[in-house]
Amino acid sequence: MLLGEMWWHDEDALGGVADVLDFRSERLWVGSANATHRSRNSLEFGMWLDDP
Repeated sequence: MLLGEMWWHDEDALGGVADVLDFRSERLWVGSANATHRSRNSLEFGMWLDDP
């Protein structure tokens, strides 16, 4: 899972009209869980990564 901020504005870098959409990531979830019925019977591992 990737968490972050998505933003939009209507000007490009030179001040002209444009649709600009961007995403700035903030945290990433890394885990071993695979969301299956059998995975509930085993030990799962997960951690948040927030290094720039």
